[in-house]
Amino acid sequence: MKPSQQTLSVAYDLNEQSHLMLRVFLTICFIAAMSAIVVAQPAAATTPPKKKIPEELKPRLEKIVTKDGVSLTMGYFPSDQGKEAVPVLLVHEWSGQTSPYINLAVKLQEAGCAVVLLDYRGHGRSRLLDPDGKPIEVERATKRDMEAVMKMDMEAAKKFLRAENDADKINLNALTVIGAGEGAVLAMNWTAMDWSWPSIGSKKQGQDVKAMVLISPPKSVNGVSGDPALRHPAVARLPVMIVSGSGISENSEANRLAKMFERARVTSKFNTDEPLPVEAHRVRENLSGAELVVRSPNVVDAITTFVQQNVVKNIDMFPWVQRSDDD
Repeated sequence: MKPSQQTLSVAYDLNEQSHLMLRVFLTICFIAAMSAIVVAQPAAATTPPKKKIPEELKPRLEKIVTKDGVSLTMGYFPSDQGKEAVPVLLVHEWSGQTSPYINLAVKLQEAGCAVVLLDYRGHGRSRLLDPDGKPIEVERATKRDMEAVMKMDMEAAKKFLRAENDADKINLNALTVIGAGEGAVLAMNWTAMDWSWPSIGSKKQGQDVKAMVLISPPKSVNGVSGDPALRHPAVARLPVMIVSGSGISENSEANRLAKMFERARVTSKFNTDEPLPVEAHRVRENLSGAELVVRSPNVVDAITTFVQQNVVKNIDMFPWVQRSDDD
């Protein structure tokens, strides 16, 4: 039923006061809506800009030369912690390179560490060239090759870190070594070498490595094993993390190494409250070496946490020492 004309006229017969009240109400609503827009605009406009990394903290490539004249290239991720910065030296697997470990280096840098990714001789950016300028293919590692990496390449990387130490940019006395694949064997044996350098008076020559991370460690490389390093009492008691994938041969070696470290545990002078940890990090994936770090979730975070808990948080136990007199 349609409304009558009279009903319609009554419905729309607003007096002047009603019209005025309606206009006031609409004006208030309009002002409120515009105010909300004006308030919202600065919030969007004031989103904090992305933090700019200072030039001195940007990752960079460094050229170093070994005592036997080999030119090497390494990636360096500086720290902003000065004398409290924990230096980390990463040694990759044989026939590999350090580029897969960039995300790990970034994470460690965010934790306050200064990270060196060393491409040792014949690998990555340190490839050797033949007389025609072509890269020389890397052959299977020999004992002589392994010794050259430890005595020349890793020592050259430490020399670089020594200069950073004396420039008040790191604390070399809190050095952490990470080795992947064959690099794990190199890391263990080089750590034993480092702890075999005695101090001469007030001159500190070595004994700088305070923790190790071993990723997919093999039992040996052409007869070179990491087992002899465990005979050094200092190396045997260092905090160590062993990372491996499950279901592969390296997992059994990781288990064997972990048991050896556990048997060698003694209360350390660096932590008199309880024995230093042996952390076995198992990944339920058939991955090894660089792939384990790149493709397996949580490995990067787990390694970073281990370094933080065992070295970064204990930095006061490792006093900074000037090294300018070292050769």
